[in-house]
Amino acid sequence: MIVSIHQPNYLPWMGLMHKILESDIFIVLDDVQFVRGKNFVTRSQIKTSGGPKWITIPVHNKNDFLPINQIKINNDIPWKDEHWNKIEQNYNKSKFFSDYSTLLKNSIYQKYENISNMNIALIQQILKILKIEKKIQFSSELNIEGIGLEKIVNIIKETGGDEYLSGDGIGSLRYIQGNERVFEENKIKLTFQKFIHPEYFQLYGDFIPKLSILDVIFNIGPEDTLKKLNQI
Repeated sequence: MIVSIHQPNYLPWMGLMHKILESDIFIVLDDVQFVRGKNFVTRSQIKTSGGPKWITIPVHNKNDFLPINQIKINNDIPWKDEHWNKIEQNYNKSKFFSDYSTLLKNSIYQKYENISNMNIALIQQILKILKIEKKIQFSSELNIEGIGLEKIVNIIKETGGDEYLSGDGIGSLRYIQGNERVFEENKIKLTFQKFIHPEYFQLYGDFIPKLSILDVIFNIGPEDTLKKLNQI
């Protein structure tokens, strides 16, 4: 069984959706330290007539050592209106916007206190639109001990996995490079995600990669989005 593990990103890019698609079970890594600043748990990128723009969720917590599953959304700030207005203004002329805008807007406007729960609810809604069925589990529910690579291996073993699908970014490689033997010792096959970002039609000029999956769905629809993901 193929296991992938990733933090709960806000309206994630194609790369994360591809990782989920290639897995049998996706583990939401929500009991690791939340890192402020340039993270993807609280922010996502959309395309506008002026180029790519970030939309960021405000959070309450001032403690820099809290795990992601304890990070509370600051709903005193009308961030949902701001985000949706930007999405609507820049995608309302997209071919598939009218087909899926209400569904996604309703998902964003659901009341959530916890950033992790909200992000996974949005990912599950996107998976439903794409007609992808996958088992999703929170690492915080597994009560797995350890840090770094030790925690990853323990999660895989606890969930009955025999293969780990790792990303090939700097964050993933930091744990793995030079420590591949740990997977061999635990009889776990190590596989690296082979993601080459496909191009697709976008509004506003030249193609820009690594935008929110919403950009793909609104522009080419879920059927062609899934085809693109399966062709990688």
